[in-house]
Amino acid sequence: MLWNKRKKQAYLRLRKKLSDRALVGYMVAKKELQNGLRRAKRGHEKTLVVPPAPVKITQQSHFTLLCTTVGFFPKEFNITWYENKMEIMFGINTTIQQNKEGLYQVSSYLSPVQNALMYTCEVSHVSLKVPAIDSYTVLDQADTGTFPKELVAGCAVAGLLLLMLVTVVIPCKLDTIKGTGITPVNSRDNSQFEEQVCFMITFVFAK
Repeated sequence: MLWNKRKKQAYLRLRKKLSDRALVGYMVAKKELQNGLRRAKRGHEKTLVVPPAPVKITQQSHFTLLCTTVGFFPKEFNITWYENKMEIMFGINTTIQQNKEGLYQVSSYLSPVQNALMYTCEVSHVSLKVPAIDSYTVLDQADTGTFPKELVAGCAVAGLLLLMLVTVVIPCKLDTIKGTGITPVNSRDNSQFEEQVCFMITFVFAK
């Protein structure tokens, strides 16, 4: 009760010193300050900022590189490609999409690229003090120790044909030269099916 009485007396003294107009302004400013503090406490005044780092470059083909970012916010960004530290102005195709979390992700293609050169992808964003970068040196497939699938498949087929030539065709050829028919030299008691297969393979290679 004593505290309320003192508070009332202080309020009356303040009212005497201020005009009615000044008092209204004082009360409005006080209310706005309280509302501002309340909103700040709830986090309404904060802006969501998520960086696009890390940035990653991958080689999509012998002539194409792809630079990707993780999800970031807000949407505004800038991406720059470099070839041996020199900015590239052409051959860039950049797309941006929004994921289910509401963040944005960038995919930037660069084509064509040249062997033995270093390429750098640089992404600038309001959340970053320095741009996020990644570099990639294009190497020939022979240098990386990898081979195309077509080459591997071709070698496998060639090996199979060579095996058939050694195990079936050559005995059939030798038997034919000796004038003993189409039955292989080392397997005269084989079935009729094996004789037909031998004849068909011999016919194909004879062509």
